[in-house]
Amino acid sequence: YYVKLRNRILEGNGGFVDNRIEPSPEKAHSGKKALRLQAVKPSFRMSITKASLDTELLHFASGSDFWFSGWFYLEEGRPTGILDIESSFIDQGPGMRVLFDENLHPRLELKWAQKPTYYMSSGLGVAFPSKKWTHLILHLRISEKEDEGQVELWLDKVKLIDAKGQTLPLDDTVYDRLQLGITANPKGTVTVLYVDDVIVSDKPLDID
Repeated sequence: YYVKLRNRILEGNGGFVDNRIEPSPEKAHSGKKALRLQAVKPSFRMSITKASLDTELLHFASGSDFWFSGWFYLEEGRPTGILDIESSFIDQGPGMRVLFDENLHPRLELKWAQKPTYYMSSGLGVAFPSKKWTHLILHLRISEKEDEGQVELWLDKVKLIDAKGQTLPLDDTVYDRLQLGITANPKGTVTVLYVDDVIVSDKPLDID
């Protein structure tokens, strides 16, 4: 349903007044404003709701490196996804996703086939915090081969995930789309999230 709604909005044939994306002076990591995203509870006919920005200006192919840096402030709720890098050339937009469990423990998942999933290192048990600015850095070595792909995730300079594995559906897949914000909001919750100081690069980012 959210895909149909998105298409209607982009075509100018509908709107959704409850889910919002807007610059806001209420919270800012730097400067005077940050992006505020709000997603309402899904209705009984919907599995999730979304409030995210999309761009299709990326180009990351097999053998390349994807780096992301962004600051997040979770004011309310419990999102199950905040970042997707996808291919619009394949049905359902497969790709890598930053996801959270019900306790806000992060993991990475490749939305494709058996859905390879990459979890925090054993014993860490770190949850994505609420009510504070949190710095997330993600590095993906893009590869369809399990022994060549790499996944690294940091929260506030602490490396939580460091794993080898498949990060690309097929060898000729190109990641061209990024979704950022509340990419999945589950039943029973309203989520409000702020995002600021976003960087996307094919070069290593400074962790410190």
